[in-house]
Amino acid sequence: MFVMNTRTNIVLAVLAAAGIGGLGLGGCAGQSVWEQTFVGAPESSAATLSTGTPVRPRSIPWERMQKTLTDLEHDAAMSDVHPDDWTAEQKQQAKAKLLRGLQFGGDPARTQVLGRCEFRTTETIRPDAADRAALEHFARKIGATDVAWSSKILGKTEKVENHPVTSNSTGNVWGSHRDRDRWWDDNFTQTTTTWVPMRVPADDTGFVAYFLRGG
Repeated sequence: MFVMNTRTNIVLAVLAAAGIGGLGLGGCAGQSVWEQTFVGAPESSAATLSTGTPVRPRSIPWERMQKTLTDLEHDAAMSDVHPDDWTAEQKQQAKAKLLRGLQFGGDPARTQVLGRCEFRTTETIRPDAADRAALEHFARKIGATDVAWSSKILGKTEKVENHPVTSNSTGNVWGSHRDRDRWWDDNFTQTTTTWVPMRVPADDTGFVAYFLRGG
């Protein structure tokens, strides 16, 4: 399972001012965790990329990601003007700071920040291995050419998993053949497996990802 994780209103305001914040797509069954937790900017929409178009998912240090978001939050808190009312230059500076924090080398003026995902989960997610295809598929769907993602184990928790419990039973059956007086009996052993939900230790892992469209 996963839990969406949101930052303070100030950070959301900064991201919106930079053309990053916006409405989520909304999740439903069958969607990847990336699609279910995506928060995008309608004004920054991009054309869907065709199947097979290269997408570059890149992992960046968690500490760098969090410091960048904290710095944006600090800039907004220290400003005498609400981020919604910043000048175009101030908004571009905020966007450029975010892209530097994401270690993205493209020209900020030609780069769109399409949105972000932020969640915590007890499931094993490997954007650089087994789960890369799902991440790239969603990136193409929203028109992203690059994905900057980061993760960190934030602590320990528990999750529920189904585990098999096997039991054996023995018995005896008896009967007679039709139209015969001879009786017979036989012993049997029966094995039954039942899946039982059990609480097990698990890592509580945080993920943050930004979806970019390079120029």
